[in-house]
Amino acid sequence: MKYVELPTQGKIRFVPDSNYSPSNPLPRGPNNGYLDKFGNEWVKGPSRTAGQAFEWDVQLSPKGKAQLGWATRDGSHLNVSLDGKITHK
Repeated sequence: MKYVELPTQGKIRFVPDSNYSPSNPLPRGPNNGYLDKFGNEWVKGPSRTAGQAFEWDVQLSPKGKAQLGWATRDGSHLNVSLDGKITHK
């Protein structure tokens, strides 16, 4: 996860599926992003955080919408910095 710079700390972090093994590649979603244990897809997007090359555009699954929909503008995705912070709504 560190090699692709997914956040493992902060308020919003990437949590792999419980069956994930570091010796295997992370599972990919339909937008070629990384799937977390909740079915959310983490896709690289342009950064709005100074000093960070990109941010994560997290496409929320139904479970993700139930858990994090309150933190979104449109109810469907979050913008998360490399250190696990929501960058904007």
